[in-house]
Amino acid sequence: MTVRNAVFFVATTLLITPLRVGAAGGYADVTAEVGLEPDQNTAEAITNAKGRGIAAAEKDIQAGVLRVRDYGEPLPLEMKRIDPTTGYQIERIHNCDPHPTKAFLAELEAYNEIMHSWHDKHK
Repeated sequence: MTVRNAVFFVATTLLITPLRVGAAGGYADVTAEVGLEPDQNTAEAITNAKGRGIAAAEKDIQAGVLRVRDYGEPLPLEMKRIDPTTGYQIERIHNCDPHPTKAFLAELEAYNEIMHSWHDKHK
């Protein structure tokens, strides 16, 4: 991989920091990638991002993975944060850019809205 390609890859990909997710008999480290479109502040990019957030939350709910997401600098793996509204673990997404795009925030908010809605219906 050339340096130019490596920079492009890093600049167009968000890495979700490893997260310890409770599983039967212990914990498993989980990582995921969220792909980005070139211009993240267009109406189309924001709409697509919301769709990705909704789809990801619905997939996680079906898999029994209930969590809420936020973003910022990575936290130590042993540091667990709990959402006070739902009691779900908070997954920290490391955003390489200190100024998140509108699409990034839209995807995060859509994901959390689905999780909170599911919680409200099933509490």
